[in-house]
Amino acid sequence: MPKSHVLLLGGTGFIGRNIVYYWLKEKKVESIVVVDLLSPELAWMTQEHRDAYNDRKVQYKKANLIFPEECTEVFERLGDAPKFDVVVNCAGVTKPGQAESVYKKNIFRVSLNCAREAAMRKIRFIELSSGNMNSLGRMHRECDPVDPWTSVAKWKRKVEEELAKVPNLEYTILRLPIVYGKGDLNGLMPRILEAAVYKRLGGSMKLRGSADTRIHTVHVHDVTRAIFNVRARDDTKGEIFNVVDYDDSSQGSIWKILCSLFGIKVDFTGDLMSRLSDVTMAAEQANERIMATWDEVMKEEDMYTPLSPHIYPEQLISNHLRLDGNKLRSLDPFFLGMSVCFPKAEHLKEIVDYYIDVGIFPRSLAPVQPSDEAV
Repeated sequence: MPKSHVLLLGGTGFIGRNIVYYWLKEKKVESIVVVDLLSPELAWMTQEHRDAYNDRKVQYKKANLIFPEECTEVFERLGDAPKFDVVVNCAGVTKPGQAESVYKKNIFRVSLNCAREAAMRKIRFIELSSGNMNSLGRMHRECDPVDPWTSVAKWKRKVEEELAKVPNLEYTILRLPIVYGKGDLNGLMPRILEAAVYKRLGGSMKLRGSADTRIHTVHVHDVTRAIFNVRARDDTKGEIFNVVDYDDSSQGSIWKILCSLFGIKVDFTGDLMSRLSDVTMAAEQANERIMATWDEVMKEEDMYTPLSPHIYPEQLISNHLRLDGNKLRSLDPFFLGMSVCFPKAEHLKEIVDYYIDVGIFPRSLAPVQPSDEAV
């Protein structure tokens, strides 16, 4: 199969930077045009990732995809430039706690603007969606009823519905659970930052909900592999696929790793107590202590960082995120082999080391070496 010419939207974010890095490293593409408001130089990357953007196969374009005219411009190919084979949409605001109008513009409007352009040019369109589509606790398949329970998931679901209505659009939707890896900001990183602060505070950390609450995961490398392998198949057109690892991860299993890494202890309040308490008040109380300690560390290390352990109420909702990945795995034996089958201590430490290297994670809160016990 000939190598692809890729239009990568939101290409300097977490997943975008890993697509650029892995697809170049694995010699999977002929060219990548990266579109983002934030340039690679300003996107808090390690040198390893920045170097990928300096490759001759990579071109960066700055654009605000909320505006249709700017969206049209990035899709246009001038002169004898080859036509794009695939558009990968990583663009949009996924940070919790934003106004609904922010999500509407930066998720819904951006995705639809780009999908229409792709349809007009007959370019395959890959949409990255949310796995938070049902919280009942059983494995959620792509064909099961949906009831999205985060703001991001609600707007992603609206995008899924609208893509099916765009004339002549050849699309594939990938629903993602918690994605982690180098450059992670909103996946496991919020929990890592909480654990780092409690390393400083000492004592036992009280966590809402149950250790048994499922929070499924996937490593970012496997997300890049899934995107690449669905991009040109006829049997993935118009389909939705869950992309998830083999581990039935839970709050308890993830926090066991974090306790080992940071030398802390945690206790879960249980589901009943969580239902009886107000999430907004709980977030405010937690932030009073956590943010005061974080600010102290920032002053001590004379550091400015975009990282923050601030807790949003939505992050304290103790709902299950549990995805069935068998539909994707049944397509091809390739999908049976994940590069990372389940989260280990070394993978979480890798995220921290990434940001220490960038200079925005305080060294005084760095984890200890992973122990065999936590893996």
